[in-house]
Formats: sequence, structure tokens, C-alpha cells
Amino acid sequence: MEAYFTLLQTTRQNFLRLLDKLDTDTLNQIPPGFNNNLGWHLGHLVVTPQLLLYRLSGLETQASEHLIEQFRKGTKPSEPLEATIIEKLKQSFADFPARLKSDFVRGLFQEFSPYETSYGFGLSSFEDALLFNNTHEGVHYGYALSLKRALGA
Repeated sequence: MEAYFTLLQTTRQNFLRLLDKLDTDTLNQIPPGFNNNLGWHLGHLVVTPQLLLYRLSGLETQASEHLIEQFRKGTKPSEPLEATIIEKLKQSFADFPARLKSDFVRGLFQEFSPYETSYGFGLSSFEDALLFNNTHEGVHYGYALSLKRALGA
């Protein structure tokens, strides 16, 4: 399991480096051929593990229902994100791996509701969900690299 937590932390550090020094306008820009932006990807990666890891384990999420509805699977940006919201998302994104590991060590993840992902991978445990979440975050990191390149940023 330690490798799963390390991979999550590493992917998130790389994602934050990718966003480093990009202004709010750039994070909100949707280039031709894309249906979302870097800010949306950040929000999506804040929300998704809350659903996969906490909610499916019968635990309360740290993300508000409003945030979940704004960034869950199947959504796209409806309005530009303000700089203050982006900074809060970045902080939540950065803090999450340590909190998740702490909650795991404390034994909070005892229950799990099985879930079939749209990717076709069935989740039957917290461990499955963390493995899938890491794959999901790697996919979105790749999308973010493409978006940044398309923006010329």
C-alpha cells in the first residue's frame, strides 16, 4: 500500500508543478478541440477521490456537495473559476495525500460499497479504489499536459 500512497503524492506534485506560474485566465481557458480547462481538471481531481475513497467507504467527504456537482464525472466548466477558488482547490489537492494516508493508518476505511467504473474496472475494496484513483489521476495529468501544450503555456 505504501507505493500507492507514494504514487498519489508524486502524481499530485507533478500536476501542481504543471500549474505553477499559470495565471487564472490561463487556467480557465478552453483551447479549440477541448471541452474543459486546467482549472476543471484540478477541481475534478479534488472531487473524484472523495467519491471513490470516502463516499464508497461510507465516510463523509471533505468536499461540499456544490463542489462535487461542479466537478464530478460528466461535467464541464460552466463559468470561470476565481483566483481564490483555484488557490483553495490547489491547497486541498496538495493536502489530500497526507490526510488520506492518516485516515487509512487510523483504520477509517473498514467498509466499502462495490462500484463498477465507467473504465470497466470493478472496485471491491479501498485498495482497489486507490489503485484506480491513481490511474485516473495519471490519465488527467496527461490531459493537463496536452491542454497546457495547446494553450502554448
